Amino acid sequence: MSVAAKNAEISKKLATPASFKPGKTGNPGGRPKKTPEEFELIAACKSKTPSALAVMVRIMESGANERNQLAAATAIIERAYGRAVQVIDAKITTHELTLDDLA
Repeated sequence: MSVAAKNAEISKKLATPASFKPGKTGNPGGRPKKTPEEFELIAACKSKTPSALAVMVRIMESGANERNQLAAATAIIERAYGRAVQVIDAKITTHELTLDDLA
């Protein structure tokens, strides 16, 4: 039996009744459209952005302790430039399953 045939047989065993069919999406309707209330909430939050930034700057510059100052500075930087990339050192090994492995 070829490797492809073995893999197909293994896939059939691992598939659940709720598995997606080939060529079919798991979310045919897509993401739900936002409601008018959601748009209002987004607009209200955006309108408060300048004053929220002013609060963070005030805390950063004259906060009671360094922890608050650092948290405010971090929040400002992350909103401006995004979070710093975190490198993950992972050693990944693969093992080809056989039908005997599943038995």
